[in-house]
Amino acid sequence: MYLVTALLILVEAGRSQRTPGPRELAEILRSHRHPRAAGDATVPAHLHTVAGPDRVHAALFMEAGDPVDAEGAAFGFLAGALACCPETVGWALAALGRVQPAGTEEPRSQGVTCQGNDPPCP
Repeated sequence: MYLVTALLILVEAGRSQRTPGPRELAEILRSHRHPRAAGDATVPAHLHTVAGPDRVHAALFMEAGDPVDAEGAAFGFLAGALACCPETVGWALAALGRVQPAGTEEPRSQGVTCQGNDPPCP
């Protein structure tokens, strides 16, 4: 499973009375995660959204065998959710990216320091 993040912004030129606000857009995105699509790599296994004044941050956990496939599936999901609802005109995908896992190497220490009587201290 890979984490892909997205930033959707409200474009001033597309703002109209029909354009949903950030909270409504977040709800539209959440409603596109259908239970019937369980196991489908193009649907997020988990979707979290945070609405700001003119933006929506989304965290999509994608089940895919490859990180590039996960990123493509997340883009496809967001594009599909925005394209199928005419009222989402005015919203644009500003950023999309996969979160790189932190290095698996343990940090090197400058030496073991003893604290108290815990092993390996004498």
